[in-house]
Amino acid sequence: LAVTNAHVVGSSLGGHAEVAGGIYPFEVVAAGHSRDLALLQLQAGDALPFLRLGESADLNLGAPVLAVGAPQGMFPVVTTGVFGGRSVPGMIGEILVPEQLIHGAPTLRGSSGCPILDVDGHVVGVQSAKPGQELVMAAGPEDEEGRLFDRDLGRWRFQTEAFGLAVPVEDLVHVLPGWVAPELRTGLE
Repeated sequence: LAVTNAHVVGSSLGGHAEVAGGIYPFEVVAAGHSRDLALLQLQAGDALPFLRLGESADLNLGAPVLAVGAPQGMFPVVTTGVFGGRSVPGMIGEILVPEQLIHGAPTLRGSSGCPILDVDGHVVGVQSAKPGQELVMAAGPEDEEGRLFDRDLGRWRFQTEAFGLAVPVEDLVHVLPGWVAPELRTGLE
């Protein structure tokens, strides 16, 4: 099983995911748009490496956090920041989102659904959004080849926002039992 954001899978029922050096087909088991979480069933055959869940409630203001994502299709990209607090419930697009973790680990487009880790490597949140937009621009490329993001990072400069928003791991722990219950997955009561 793997977790990502509901907005990442959208209305898809399945696809392929790159995980731990392999590409595996998956099916969407459940998606909760109000919490922007989705649960995927990977068809890996063998056991895959996994991250342990922590508790965001244990984070102190200023505690170091890591984001492990795949911005612009690059994987993995690890950034560091600090836990900055908790948001009040609010709207992301047309969806009312409960409390979010505020963190300072820089993330770019493509990092949605990535884990936010504490210093012990435990998942304390799932990256879901960041305010504003990132600015990714070429610094004087000579030709079209120079504009390709993953070919020449030296020609690019980045400006990211001061913070990101992540779904607290407790929200995931709250919805998981219902998502994996056989009664709900099969429709039987």
